[in-house]
Formats: sequence, C-alpha cells, structure tokens
Amino acid sequence: MDNNTTVKHSFPKIKFSPFTQICFSDNVRAIQLGRFIFLVVPEPFSWVAVPNRLASVVALCNGQTTAKIREALNGQDIALEDFLLPLVSAGILKNVRPQVLHPLPKPLLLKLEMTYACNLRCKYCYNDSGNFNTSHMSFDILLKSIDFAFSTDKAKYGVHVHFHGGEPLLVWQHIKKGIIYVKEKYTQQLKGISLSTNGTLLDKDKIAFLSLHQVQLRLSFDGLPHLHDAFRKYPTGAGSSAKVINALEILGDYPRLGIMVTVTEKCSDKLIDIVKFVEKYRVQSIIFRPCRAKGRAMNADNLKINTTAYISGLKQIVDEICQGKLSDVCIETIMRMLLPLLTNETVYDSNVRCGIGRDSINITTTGTIRCDMLSTDLLPSPGNIVAGIDSTTIEEIAALTKNRDKCCSNCLWTTFCKGGCLGNAWAESKSLSGRDTLQCRINMEMIPFLLERLAVQPNKLTEYFLSFRQST
Repeated sequence: MDNNTTVKHSFPKIKFSPFTQICFSDNVRAIQLGRFIFLVVPEPFSWVAVPNRLASVVALCNGQTTAKIREALNGQDIALEDFLLPLVSAGILKNVRPQVLHPLPKPLLLKLEMTYACNLRCKYCYNDSGNFNTSHMSFDILLKSIDFAFSTDKAKYGVHVHFHGGEPLLVWQHIKKGIIYVKEKYTQQLKGISLSTNGTLLDKDKIAFLSLHQVQLRLSFDGLPHLHDAFRKYPTGAGSSAKVINALEILGDYPRLGIMVTVTEKCSDKLIDIVKFVEKYRVQSIIFRPCRAKGRAMNADNLKINTTAYISGLKQIVDEICQGKLSDVCIETIMRMLLPLLTNETVYDSNVRCGIGRDSINITTTGTIRCDMLSTDLLPSPGNIVAGIDSTTIEEIAALTKNRDKCCSNCLWTTFCKGGCLGNAWAESKSLSGRDTLQCRINMEMIPFLLERLAVQPNKLTEYFLSFRQST
C-alpha cells in the first residue's frame, strides 16, 4: 500500500484475529486526491494514503471483520497485515490503537525589541519603525529581560533568544554585551540565538562577532533588487538592495544565514525566481511572509499579495524539490507545512494559536510583554519583567479565539494553523475573534497538494525535510 508513514511511524507487531471487527476512529475523514484516498485524523494530525484501487477494501474497514478484509485483499498483491498496520500506526482505527509518542515541548522563544528606530522606511513595515517612537532598550532592561525569561517555568525546556526591532544593529554594543551575557550565564538552558536585520549596517567586524557566537542571521531581503528597492527605501527615497547584496557577499559561507521575503502583489508570481537569485549568495533558508494590512501597509491595497499566484509559486517550489532541482535552500514556509505531515510534532505547542506568554515572550524597550504584531490597545499586555506574567490576561487572550475555534472545528487542517495568528486575523477582518482567512486559503490548497505529492513521490520531499530538520 502506498503511504508515507515511514518517517512518522514505526509499525508495531500486531496479530489480527479473523473475528476482529475493524472500525474507523470517530474523527477520521476520507478525501480523494488524484490517484489516492487519504484517511486523515485532524488532531493529533495523522494520515495514510490508500490507492483508489483499494477503495472497496477501505469501505470494509468501518464495521467488517479482518476475515472479510483479508478476503477482499485476495488478488491485490498486499497482505492483510501490510494493509492494516499503517492504519493502526496512524491512529485511523478505533479498536486497535498505537502507542502515542508525545514530542518534547519546544524551547521558550524570547523576542527582544531592541529599538523602534530604523535607518530605512520600508513601505510595508508592520511596526511603522522609525517614524514616531525611536526609543532603544537600555542595557539594564536587556539584562533584566534575559534573566526574567530564563526564570520562567517554560525555560526548563530551554530558551531561544531573538533580537529584533526596528533595526537592532543601531544598538550594536548592547547586542554584543547581551550575547556574551546570555552565553556565559545560561550555557545549559540556551538553545540558540538569532537576529533579524535589514542588512544595511552589517560589516566585517559585526559578521565576525556573530559568526564566532553562532548567531543565526535573518536578513530582510525581497530577493530581486528591483522588487526590494520598490519597497525597502532610505528616508531619502533611495533603494537599499545594493547594501544588502554587499552584506551577502561579505557573509560568504556564514554558517546560518536566512532571508525573509515580504511578498506583495509585485512578487507573488516570482517566488522561484527569488529562490534562484539568492542561491548564488549561499543563503541557507528563506521565509516567504505575505504582506499584511498593518503598520505602514494598513491602507495600501497595492501591497496585498496575489493569493492565487502566491500559492502557485509555492506549488512550483514543491515540484522543484520533488524533481531534485532544489535541495540546497531550506524553504521554511514549506517546512512548516511538512512538519505535521512527516512527524508527530505540531508547529505550535499551545492548544491555542496565540502563544504570547506561553510559547513566546516578546519584550519591548520598556520591559513590557506584548504581542509584536498588535498594539496593547488591541491586545492587552500580559505583564512585564518586574511584575511577571498575569495568567488571567493569558486566559483572556485565549478566550478571544473561542468563536474562531467553532468555525475551525470541522477543518481537517486545524493543526497547521489553529485558526491563524490573532494579528493576521485582525489585519484580514479587523476582528481578533475572526480567522486568518489568507492563511486559511493557503492551507486549504497547499496541504492537500503536499499530501498528494508525498503519496506519489515520497522520497524527495522526505529527504529534503530530513536534510534541514535540525536547522529549523
């Protein structure tokens, strides 16, 4: 039977009595895609692909005995055990359950808003950086923020520290001291350090320091110079791509280098061109992030993505991977979709999509904990580094998703997004209780597409996923 459970499951040894009645679990859904019937359990997410030629046998699995199923398999060149074991391992059957392996919780993500100042004026900046508030985080608040995060209960699983802004390299000396501080004081708990930057202020000395301390770099770069310069401008109106490309050339074989592409209408149909362009700079990972109606992009309709073209571009990337044409760059947008399909893990730890105060802590320049995608006028702050995290506020934030949970309850793909980010939901519908309709459409089209590719050509996609698994 064609399936893709070799990465996700190890098949147990089970003897099936001829009189065992086989029944589907209550939440199993069957969908037909191309040459396969996919049996899907929405949560915890699991799946098995069965060739259409075995459709009549699949129908028998909801009430008939193993003897009847064995009889139906005669002449199909597949043994009863080989047919049923993938169903058992994936939790498809009600009365024969596998051992469930629960993954270890993910480390806490500590996000430090080092400054709201910025040397650029990108047209779609969600933070509106550089225009009004240009405050920096003091060194005292930086150290207290680090100490606070490492003292939380979630920190027992480790902490990943991320510096962002504004443009964080404007407070480079604070960042240098902060990196040394956290590495010396929290050696055992520290799981990684990363930094997001527009790249224009990078130089050889900064790069040497960051490389020495194994800091993952994420450059905001829209991949093609003319696209980048249309949106990522200096206050004078000049484009910034030349500076970023110069930084990429200096970075050379930097060990952990990624870029984040803000996708607008202008580049929705150019995803593969962007990948091919940045490959020559030895970029190891790419995140495609659709532009949202937030910050400076609030009322700019021309910045919205062409969703059809964007999804088509993602599918083209997947096909390039399946054909062995793309193997050196990790497309994190695709990796996040593959994670629940190829492992027993989910993208999010929490049962609710918003992980603020649970899975992640974003700390402002003043020491306040807040969502980095929404102002505290829209989403209340759950605390600060002095008073700590208010569990009541955390539950109030979780309660905002209750209406969304109802409309998502019958969705097969809810484990992939949990209804979407609250900030993105607000950008789409101006409601915190609504869904992220853009991500919803992307999942509705991309997840079935990936399932079908995994059923038809499992090896290339699986090899691709495993080759980058440890680096994401």
